[in-house]
Amino acid sequence: MSDFESDPYNGFSVEYLSPSNGETAHPNISSRVQKLEAGFHSKVHRHTRSKVLHVFKGEGYTVIDSVRYDWEEGVLLAIPNWAWHEHVSTSADDTYLFTVRDLPRMEKLGLEREEPYQENDGHQKGKKCLILNCKRYKDEFQLNYMVNQVYVWLTFYIGYI
Repeated sequence: MSDFESDPYNGFSVEYLSPSNGETAHPNISSRVQKLEAGFHSKVHRHTRSKVLHVFKGEGYTVIDSVRYDWEEGVLLAIPNWAWHEHVSTSADDTYLFTVRDLPRMEKLGLEREEPYQENDGHQKGKKCLILNCKRYKDEFQLNYMVNQVYVWLTFYIGYI
């Protein structure tokens, strides 16, 4: 992946496609792997698709609507639709994220939109981020939020399978 230019919002990414037809393996959900190089700090953007990230390797944090969520290997993180977000790799080595998202469904419905953050050179600022530990679920609100996002996301799409 490193032979190509890094995307300022997602680092390097490879979409998983069916070899038989070149489309996503599932008509409603797509998956991809992202590589964030050591020290990578993405620019902020938002989109109508929602996604769930699994940290396969590495550590860092994601800021979602000015709230910081630390993550490390094995953590799941839900990013709701239309939420401003950015990823930061704090690893000495490359970080790999496995991402599942509802992009095919949003495209088929004609609802997919994406918007870059224009202020502060593309990074969230101002408020001090609330730091929550995703792995140990010390904050009950965060766990409930993540579970509810995944539940709503899956419930909506299972109905279309």
